[in-house]
Amino acid sequence: MTDNIDLSAYGSPLNPTNIQAAIGLRIPRGQKFVRGPIPWSWLTATAQLSPSSASVGLVLWLLRGCTNSPVVKFSYNRAKELGLKRQSVYRAFDLMEAAGLVSVVRNPGKSPIVTILTPDPAADLPKGQKFVRGPIPWNWLEAAAQQSPSSVGVGLVLWFLRGCKNSSVVKFSYKRAAELGVKRKSVYSALKFMEAAGLVSVKRSPGNCPVVTILAPEHTAAPA
Repeated sequence: MTDNIDLSAYGSPLNPTNIQAAIGLRIPRGQKFVRGPIPWSWLTATAQLSPSSASVGLVLWLLRGCTNSPVVKFSYNRAKELGLKRQSVYRAFDLMEAAGLVSVVRNPGKSPIVTILTPDPAADLPKGQKFVRGPIPWNWLEAAAQQSPSSVGVGLVLWFLRGCKNSSVVKFSYKRAAELGVKRKSVYSALKFMEAAGLVSVKRSPGNCPVVTILAPEHTAAPA
């Protein structure tokens, strides 16, 4: 297993055909998805700030992929799809900005303009740095967010491991979950709820990390 990414496989960052060819994932036409690659260090720093910060970060990376720019107009509609309330978004932005992860331009009555402060994924990236490769179907993330408070973090771990292994079948890493602030007990409940929702299948054996199959996008419901 390797955490490195060969970005030459991606081609144009706006070409989903190149992206899906690089990781072997079919993307249904018209479906929203988080493109990646997202630096794992950015996600772990974000997730440690507040219960809502990781989800706010995913909204930002969804919008970044749509606009091909690190400067985006935040969407409260997309945030609502992940179960986020405005006050939670405001708090997350304050913490993320203080941590140097984003810069935010706020105008009364308008959505904030947010700059993601991280290296351009299309540029030369540090060797050995870990990434969530994507694409991650947005309807999968939306469904996961509705299962439990920890499901988004558990989902991020699964998609990180999927990119490392280039396989939808992965051995879950409690170490990666801890880096996102997710405890083992929360992982157990999240996987249980996600399995019931048809987002994953889980093979459990005593004393071993569960082996998880990500059921996406063919096995999840199509977006409304």
